[in-house]
Amino acid sequence: MRTNSVSMVQLVKRIQAGSFEIPQFQRDFVWNESQVTLLIDSIARNYPIGSLLLIEKTPNIRLASRSVDAVIQEADQIEDSNSQNEELMPNVSFVLDGQQRLTSIARVFLNASKKRTYYFDLRAMYEDFGDGSTEWIKSHSKGKEEPITKKNGRFLRSDIVMNQEVASTYVASYFEDSDYIEELGGDKQKARKATARINGIFEIIRNYEVPYILLNGDEGIESICRVFETINSTGTRLTTFDLAVARYFPEPNLRELYEESLKTYPVLKNFEVDGERILQVLAIMSKWESVEPSRSVIEPSRSVLLDLREEDVTNLWNDAAKSLADAYSWAERYCGIRPRNVTNQSLLVSIAAMFGIFDYAKLKTKPNFDDQLKKWFFANVLQRGVRATNYKIATDCNILFEFAETYSLKEIPKVQLDEDTVINLTKQDNRYKALLSLMYSSIKTDFWTGAKLEDNIEIEDHHIFPKTLGRRGVGTLTNLDSICNLVPLTKESNRELGDTPPHEYFKRLRQRGLEQDLLDVTQKRLIESLIPFDVRHSDIDKYFSTDNYGTFLRARAQMLLSRVREIIGEALITDKIDDEEV
Repeated sequence: MRTNSVSMVQLVKRIQAGSFEIPQFQRDFVWNESQVTLLIDSIARNYPIGSLLLIEKTPNIRLASRSVDAVIQEADQIEDSNSQNEELMPNVSFVLDGQQRLTSIARVFLNASKKRTYYFDLRAMYEDFGDGSTEWIKSHSKGKEEPITKKNGRFLRSDIVMNQEVASTYVASYFEDSDYIEELGGDKQKARKATARINGIFEIIRNYEVPYILLNGDEGIESICRVFETINSTGTRLTTFDLAVARYFPEPNLRELYEESLKTYPVLKNFEVDGERILQVLAIMSKWESVEPSRSVIEPSRSVLLDLREEDVTNLWNDAAKSLADAYSWAERYCGIRPRNVTNQSLLVSIAAMFGIFDYAKLKTKPNFDDQLKKWFFANVLQRGVRATNYKIATDCNILFEFAETYSLKEIPKVQLDEDTVINLTKQDNRYKALLSLMYSSIKTDFWTGAKLEDNIEIEDHHIFPKTLGRRGVGTLTNLDSICNLVPLTKESNRELGDTPPHEYFKRLRQRGLEQDLLDVTQKRLIESLIPFDVRHSDIDKYFSTDNYGTFLRARAQMLLSRVREIIGEALITDKIDDEEV
């Protein structure tokens, strides 16, 4: 990697020569006219505009690409340049960052916009440039004719600026030979000063040094991601799938395959599953046969995904997408994951690979298969601070593939959870999301109405003690977002209960049960919903008072831990341990 700079004249010549290509993973040109104007004004004032990030086009860098989005024609208006810096640039480079700036420069200084023609207002430059105005840059709709000057020489077409001799002739003609000199009182010396001032601005533009960072193309395609994610000034993350789209284009067209998969398998769209996940499943499936004697799964790393055979991608894509869709559907049905609470999606890649290689239709016919897999899933998602890595995906695949062959899970990780930990989990903690999923998988009935919480029903998380009780001037409760204060309800029930204090709506719940002689049924719904309250006998006002909130949370934590134990069994450890032990 090296850094350098190139003058504007050199840069424009290289754009004209086709020395820059835009990788297909880059977004289209999206800048509006005001952004283009500000860029050109910054160049004229010698303000920094940021570095271009380039990588040399070599046989090691196989990327589908397109030309700069500009109508570039051959022209003889650009002056010659023999700068040594120009020779340091490669013949062709991919633009990783700076496409918007590069395209804007091409459209303005090569008169290459499809719909606009840019002019510089010489009079506005002389009179208002020093005030910081950008009104000297004019953009007109493209017509049949694009004269070099307009308004008696006042407007000079922007591409002319790249040739010093031609541009200075037009500038002198306007200030010294046109009617404008009369507005200067016929003062030829003042006219010459005006000419010199404008020529000076144009000289700044031509000599403006555009910094660039050039990556060595021999480093390989994977280096693009690392550098792009570090340096990219737009904040746009370049994903492995973006690179893969460019790597394999045009055949197979991964973007089209991915979009088709989202239509075919709506669950993938609902969970916003990235195309990289499908590629990871595909890579594991394609490599399994070649490593089968060693019974070890290859890590689905970025380099592996970018080095797949085109025929494997084409032949296995739909199988991989279907297997991943099956994995998400399984986790949604058996483990209660939802788009807002899904965590550690790499686990689903491993499960999908198992489904694809060993055929889930056969696996699920085995006794307790789904229960054992559910145990393994929750024991993993309830781990503290686990980072998903490609190595972990491969390790999990080895465990699951042995399970698929023997129907015995030998490695179930221990889960350390106690009441205080459960109560104080934050929303960002993967264990919080895992426990929310556990509730969705366990609670099948709306405790308020008795309605079934089915997949086609819109479900929301209801705060048993409403959050208003923690607002200033209303209540003093804290930790109202605790997982122990949430329960799934239908959208209608959640909106009906709203911010009603629990002692009020539980009284209504009891009264309704008494009137319908269904109090035992109501109590059963509360137990299923993990609500530690006996609606038949308890003192509602006392139990659901704000003073009893801490006791309520602890009792709810105990019920949640009991449900966890029902699922993962002896893998749950509830003894308190300190952070150092963890």
